Amino acid sequence: MKNIALFIITILLTTSSLQSFGEEKKGEAYADIGLFSHYVWRGQKLSESAVIQPSIGLIYEGIGINFWSNFDQKTKEHNETDFTIDYAFSSDAFEFGVGYIYYAIDGPGSDETGEFFLSTTYDALLNPSATIYYDTDEGDGGFLEVSVSHTLNISDSLELNMGALASYNLSNSLMEEDGKAFNGLYNGDLSISLPYSISEDLSVEASMGYSFPLSNQAEKAIQSISFDGDSKLFYGGVTLSLAF
Repeated sequence: MKNIALFIITILLTTSSLQSFGEEKKGEAYADIGLFSHYVWRGQKLSESAVIQPSIGLIYEGIGINFWSNFDQKTKEHNETDFTIDYAFSSDAFEFGVGYIYYAIDGPGSDETGEFFLSTTYDALLNPSATIYYDTDEGDGGFLEVSVSHTLNISDSLELNMGALASYNLSNSLMEEDGKAFNGLYNGDLSISLPYSISEDLSVEASMGYSFPLSNQAEKAIQSISFDGDSKLFYGGVTLSLAF
């Protein structure tokens, strides 16, 4: 618990610094801290038990930077820290994003890697979106995600978000089966969330999802990577967010 408390204090102190910078540059700073049942990434269950996932970031004129970390409750260790830099812009009904994610992963047999990504969202019914990633290091391949989403306004402070996602592996070794990268459908994900605005700057969001493989190859790959060999799983959590 001391490690968790120290980490939360560090996040809050860093956020205060970002706030001053954001005010000076007329940007927007934010901080999130989430508690989740498991660490789930592209259908892979990457923790045995609950995790804490804090992040801090800053957005200025479409340019964003973000630091994200994963704290494993079972091992009491920070085993991953990711840095993301991106640029977002819009044209007519389309929104675009381009950026880079650097994954710093700790632990035996773990290696650092990085991905470039390009995303687009169409402002229409179900907000169809597509994002393609390309790993330039350990994965040495691509990964495609397509999704749809819909939001219902329950009240002035409460919303219901619903989403569905499907992915396709493009010879990315981090999603490999039996040591072999492959091209094919990977995982699907159904999710719902309830974000509630406590104030103009503070909100809390409860979320849950169900992830499942979309092909036999993906099922074997996810089973070989996931803790307990799970390829189908429910997961959920709560996130507290501060923006200013």
